[in-house]
Amino acid sequence: MKAVMYFLAICTMSVCTISCSDDDPVQMADGINSDEQLIEINYINQAWGNWFTSHFILSNGNHFYFQDNSDTTNPIPEDWNLTDDDGLISINKLSDNILKADSLVQLIDVGLLEDLEDLSFSLKEDNSDPEYLCDDAGVVTVYVYVWDSDKEKFKRKLVKQCGDWAMNNNHKDARKILDLMSTLPIATNFGCCIE
Repeated sequence: MKAVMYFLAICTMSVCTISCSDDDPVQMADGINSDEQLIEINYINQAWGNWFTSHFILSNGNHFYFQDNSDTTNPIPEDWNLTDDDGLISINKLSDNILKADSLVQLIDVGLLEDLEDLSFSLKEDNSDPEYLCDDAGVVTVYVYVWDSDKEKFKRKLVKQCGDWAMNNNHKDARKILDLMSTLPIATNFGCCIE
């Protein structure tokens, strides 16, 4: 009987080890590669205390979520890596932001993301000036990131910003990106940006 129990224990551990391997797509973020296409949706609000959330959607369909409202002086967490003035960020710094995710929300159909990838690369920055619209709504910002092989960094491109301060990317592909994103399950998290 002990031999049977021992055998079952080994089988159970083997199944758990195999199902939790590095190839499992439902694992937490472990960094990114330069061939990744990324979408980031941020929400910042300071109306009733600081509130910061970030959604990352990777090209493999993983949708990661990060939330922090612990900093009372700045809505963006102190250890959050920002892009430089040209919208560039190193692969390590962007990976570090993704690794801060506290949950894998869902898997998104990769087929829906393939068209977004082509549009992300062709998207040009034709951004309007920020326009003040209201108070206390916060700001939702939708970005895409593409690899800049010349600079060996990711380039962040604004798709749209809405809320207290609005800013549009007037390039034709920005609207196409938003239309495609409106079909994703996450669309309710950036509703004002898909109008």
